[in-house]
Amino acid sequence: MDETGFMFPPLDKDQWRAIVEKDLKGADFERKLVKRTPSGLVIQPLYTDRDWPHATMGGAPPGTAPYTRGVDAPDAADSWIIRQEYVHPDPRRAREIIETDLAHGVGEIALRLDPDGRQGIMATSVGQLEDLLAGVDLDRIPVYVQGGPRFKAASEMLCAVWERRGVDPAKRLGGYYIDPLAILAIRGALPSDPESQLSDMAAVAVEASATMPGVCAAKISTKPYHNAGAGPEQELGFMLATGLTYLKTMDAAGLDLTAAAGQLHACMSAGTDFFRDIAKLRAARTLWARMLEACGADAKAQRLSINTRTSQRVMTRRDPWVNILRATTGVFAAAIGGSNTITTTPHDALLGASGEFGHRVARNIQILLREESHLDHVIDPAGGCWHLESLTDALCERGWDFFQRIEAEGGMIEALKSGWALARIDEVHSKRAGAIATRKRPITGVSEFPFLGEKMPEVETVDLQTLRDACPADSDLAPAPGDPAIEIRAFPVRRLAEPFERLRDASDDAAATRGRRPKAFLANLGPVAVHTARASFAENFLNAGGIEAIGKS
Repeated sequence: MDETGFMFPPLDKDQWRAIVEKDLKGADFERKLVKRTPSGLVIQPLYTDRDWPHATMGGAPPGTAPYTRGVDAPDAADSWIIRQEYVHPDPRRAREIIETDLAHGVGEIALRLDPDGRQGIMATSVGQLEDLLAGVDLDRIPVYVQGGPRFKAASEMLCAVWERRGVDPAKRLGGYYIDPLAILAIRGALPSDPESQLSDMAAVAVEASATMPGVCAAKISTKPYHNAGAGPEQELGFMLATGLTYLKTMDAAGLDLTAAAGQLHACMSAGTDFFRDIAKLRAARTLWARMLEACGADAKAQRLSINTRTSQRVMTRRDPWVNILRATTGVFAAAIGGSNTITTTPHDALLGASGEFGHRVARNIQILLREESHLDHVIDPAGGCWHLESLTDALCERGWDFFQRIEAEGGMIEALKSGWALARIDEVHSKRAGAIATRKRPITGVSEFPFLGEKMPEVETVDLQTLRDACPADSDLAPAPGDPAIEIRAFPVRRLAEPFERLRDASDDAAATRGRRPKAFLANLGPVAVHTARASFAENFLNAGGIEAIGKS
């Protein structure tokens, strides 16, 4: 041990690289150890203080601009809140699940309403919504409703329920999840032109701002872009461009910048790209603060509230139990990245109507990470990590550049209408899809370690027609009549596992119709110790395509 207390003499990065290159024995350092993401982000194998100058924007303390390290000062920081989303078509079952969740740690609820029952709860009248929320303490629990293109009707329904329950407007908590541009991206259509939809959104925001300080009218969701395959810098650019569009609309409707910003919160996704998701959330707060500062907004308006949800694109139908691990990774990243609220999608959500067990597992992921792992006991755990600080700075630069490219296309609306936005996502997705197809990027339980004989978990079956028949004739959430006013190519949900799952589906069909799956014989030569590794690799490879391997041992 030397006088500094170190067991070994310190080495700088150049010395480290020289040692590594010697060990590589002529192999190219860049090709072997430097990684590049599908969107072109460079990930080095080692980071030091040379990679993150402390004078950059990330060096500010927590609670100070540009809020990279969080919007709360250390003495005011609080834990994140569990905000769960409910989509079970049957309002009675949804009510039971909600009440169970609230009794076991969920702090906020988000209701996705859908008259058709395919994408959400079939609560189409004020009376049905009131019954759905009968067991919810509306003076204490924030409630968010999402009505898709019928957002104005959904907001009016929730206001009517608050009114019936005698909740003082000054004490109402929650919001309306209004996001017209995300609706256009997901559905590929709107019942009226985008400008009219934005005007309706602004009218709701003006009323909420004037009478309900605890209600947030709109959100800025990057979910449709993330699920379509966007890279993190693209998600950041879309978030900024959408937010700017909404701020301009609210400003034109008479809201000052601070009030308008108070009517918005960001909704982002976190999947299995752990470090990039952490950096993405930190960069989102930084970029929002910088944009609002450039617009002349005060410090309050610069603080971005973020709801992070676990990624849909990384979820699988096959071996859905692994979705629990994927969700844990996403929640972990969301917490470390400083999310204000986190939403966990149940692991069995892709199989049908998720019941109480799926929701129990979903909420307990957050409870375990919060109450037992104490992830909320440290403010900005990523702070000072050279890799994450450098990654945050890189995403800030690339995210701002992509935002400027969107603005050069005429803004977010034009980027959606022209197809430019989806075309840029397609470029990134194609590279990621290539890595998945060749199994360079494995998917556990699907392209890696698949189990052909797995038994899928049971999910609830729902009789949608019976539920539709029970809906009142004078629905408050009736579909808009007539043809769409605008149509674009809808942004697809590109789950990473889908290509392999299609192969597995074909194998299942063959087993059901012909009584057997496609098979391949493995001719193993030599003793077990010689061929086991290769045979296991071959079996794994074949099983990923739904082909049963015979003769492994």
